[in-house]
Amino acid sequence: MGVIEHLYDPLQACLKIRDYLKKDGFLFLTVPDCLEMDKVTSPIPDQFNLEHINYFSSISLENMLKKCGMEKIADKQIIHIENGYPQPILVCVFKKINVKVVSVIEKDLFSSVSIKKYFEDQQRNIEKINATIDELIVSNEPIVIWGTGSYVMSLLEQTNLVKCNILKYIDNNSLKCGKEILGKPIDLPSKLTAMNTEKIIICSMLHSTQIVNQIKEMGLNNEVIVL
Repeated sequence: MGVIEHLYDPLQACLKIRDYLKKDGFLFLTVPDCLEMDKVTSPIPDQFNLEHINYFSSISLENMLKKCGMEKIADKQIIHIENGYPQPILVCVFKKINVKVVSVIEKDLFSSVSIKKYFEDQQRNIEKINATIDELIVSNEPIVIWGTGSYVMSLLEQTNLVKCNILKYIDNNSLKCGKEILGKPIDLPSKLTAMNTEKIIICSMLHSTQIVNQIKEMGLNNEVIVL
């Protein structure tokens, strides 16, 4: 089961799963590990968004499964590399127990420290990004922003990006073509040609490397800045 962090009521889901398990049945769970959040380097919208609505450590996950009549058999912390970013994953195995036990809830005193460190690191990254953006504001040179997802939305909110001389946005998703962000149009990459000399500002949460390669394959000589 690798969806529990997305569920509105994970406790009720696990109770229902227990009902389906046979005597001494096992439940295999994987979740992002917030106890190791300080090892994450991807932007905040990748970790805290509308999809991930529950956050677990080995302690809090075990607390919840105890309430469901499940006993932890094993767990393991691993680091999964996704698009070049480390993603701490907690892998757990729980067993259905058929005797009534008194569940002792253990308080998680450690995850908050790791999460706080993550946000501190991200704030330093935002300060570096803002320094680059401020240079673009001062020069007032026209720019094209490649990216229209949650990451660019967060930059428009948290930084001075909105004050730049933005001509338009670029996205590979044809469904977004023709729409606007704050009055600026969204176009497909094919709208960029060798005659366009504006700086391309890449604002992609996880796919910056792929976009840089795509720009090279298109034969564009524009200066590229990755935020």
